[in-house]
Amino acid sequence: MKNLLALLPVMLLTACGGADPGPVPQARSPLVTDPGLVSIQEFTSVVTKLTVSSPDNNAVKLSVTGVDGALFSITDDGTVRFAVPPDFLSPADSNKGNVYQVTVVADDSYSKPTSLPLSIKVTECATCRVGDKAISTCEIGGAGTPCDPPVGTLTSPAFKVTDPFFNFLMHGGGAGKAVGLRLTDTLGNVLLTYNPTSCGPSFIQNDDDWTHIGIAALANAFIKAQLFDEEASGCGFVSTDHWYQSATAWNPSGNCKDGGTVVLTDAMTAKLGFNVSVAADAFTQVIGDFDDPVATLATWTATGDFASPANADAWKGVSGGARVGKRAVSTCELNANAKGCDGSTGTLTSPLFTVDAARPFLNFLMSGGDAGKTTVGLKVMSSTGTVLASYSPSACNQASIQGDQNWTTLDLSAQAGRQVKVQVFDNEAGGCGFVSFDHLYMGAVRKK
Repeated sequence: MKNLLALLPVMLLTACGGADPGPVPQARSPLVTDPGLVSIQEFTSVVTKLTVSSPDNNAVKLSVTGVDGALFSITDDGTVRFAVPPDFLSPADSNKGNVYQVTVVADDSYSKPTSLPLSIKVTECATCRVGDKAISTCEIGGAGTPCDPPVGTLTSPAFKVTDPFFNFLMHGGGAGKAVGLRLTDTLGNVLLTYNPTSCGPSFIQNDDDWTHIGIAALANAFIKAQLFDEEASGCGFVSTDHWYQSATAWNPSGNCKDGGTVVLTDAMTAKLGFNVSVAADAFTQVIGDFDDPVATLATWTATGDFASPANADAWKGVSGGARVGKRAVSTCELNANAKGCDGSTGTLTSPLFTVDAARPFLNFLMSGGDAGKTTVGLKVMSSTGTVLASYSPSACNQASIQGDQNWTTLDLSAQAGRQVKVQVFDNEAGGCGFVSFDHLYMGAVRKK
């Protein structure tokens, strides 16, 4: 009996299934691929995306600690980001060249967490600007100043539209925010407004920030471009760089922004100078704009080939392309060139108007005629028909207005307070017998 009791533990073990199963398996730690030194481009927020896995297919939670851990965050898919909003980073050094030390911790709650030291270096953004510098109203007050409060405008000088697209880099702002770019005529009338809606960061990020505006409708007009920041609250900043005209809409990344297309209304067109410059002074006391001959003859008197225009284009001078508003006049091309360049003749006489001492200068565009000839041109007459002043052009090779060189001024100061009228005349059916003209106005400033 005693021997049987001694053998009982062995028998029981044998009955339960055999050999010792060994130690219980331990959960395996998550795996995080070491990317080595990571570079982040300045003014961007996403640093890198790490490859993270669990050998046991457990869910892994990720966190960032270490020396500079407070500046970064990480999501469970491995995406490392700047934790500080990049639109509040100072551009004084832009963090360019800085190396940050952090530790990525991967924890699946079943095994020992995995720790991976990570070095992150900030590199220069090669596509954040063209040339040496760009603009950001976020940082216009200097390092450490608030991002949104600065406001103001920056307006270009007038320039001639020579290409169908206006391209520029722009970032910032937000939906409904009063920041962006305006195109205006030389008087400040807005032709188109573009508002970016990208809020942060406050600097140009990359080629996706290229924006284009269609300006073909403004061909040969003088316009201005204006950067504006009129928003002092959230997302009230804008960054921009490198404005230029081009034959194409610049889209190197394939994700560039369409800033719209300028579409002209009659009211907008009336105040545009096409290949000539105009100022607000040119629209205060207009004597004749000649944009529509039918409308002109509601107040002016016509003789000869100026009479009974068939339509709005009957007097149009098209070869030069220069004008103020919708049309200019050329007797060379009168009535669809029905009589050839020299053959058309006639006069256009304005109603009487009073010369204001504050606006004594009669300014107008005129070309055509020939040296020494007085058979085409313009004259100012008294109410009884006495000629008070006259001008005859001597540009036989200019059958229509060419540009600002065709502005002419007659000083009527001596007639202040008196009524006068203006007559444009073409009394020459021979060589160089044509005259082109546009936009007669009384101004406070001598145009030429």
